[in-house]
Amino acid sequence: MNTERVRSTKIPLPPLKVQQQIVSECEAIDHAVIKAKEAIQQARNEIEEKINQIYISKYDFCEIKKISLDVQYGISEKMNTENKGYKIFRMDEIILGKMFDNGSMEYVDISQDEFLKYKLHKGDILFSRTNSIEYVGKTGLFSLDGDYCFASYLIRVIVNSELAIPYFVNLIMNFSLFQEEAKSKASKTINQANINATIMKNIKIPVPPLPVQEKLV
Repeated sequence: MNTERVRSTKIPLPPLKVQQQIVSECEAIDHAVIKAKEAIQQARNEIEEKINQIYISKYDFCEIKKISLDVQYGISEKMNTENKGYKIFRMDEIILGKMFDNGSMEYVDISQDEFLKYKLHKGDILFSRTNSIEYVGKTGLFSLDGDYCFASYLIRVIVNSELAIPYFVNLIMNFSLFQEEAKSKASKTINQANINATIMKNIKIPVPPLPVQEKLV
């Protein structure tokens, strides 16, 4: 693209009065967006503070493995975009602590018996074990209907609901102090970091009584 092509590019040019009206309306929208982002950030800060209160209270800390029924690596199979087989979660589908079907998920073509080993159930937690350091430890709660499995670079935590609420554990695992500890324990190479299941499931988290967990949730 050279300067002459830029100069010769045509754009719509309504009368100044119309331009001014458009600018005024768009500035109002920009202001609303800023206010909404501020409200969202304030709400996130409030959640962080509530979880921080759990951390600094005198509740027992225990390893993730002690409140889990299973900790499991995902499936390592070639993926496809031809809708063959079952939808498979990757790190990109972990958004703000939840697992999202964003409409462009990949698939893995496996037998039903193999799928059942990796089928996700509501309340499962997925932890990103390998990526660049800023994304290692990214954690999301699965709460969707339908048939989904998960990729090998994710670790599934199946929480023992008699000891902990999955939503509560997911909040703790997304908390800044947990994330800092997890990242500090990752093995690091150039542009890559990794936390294996053994390290992850041995990280201790606060586990208050179920009524306290329910109140926080």
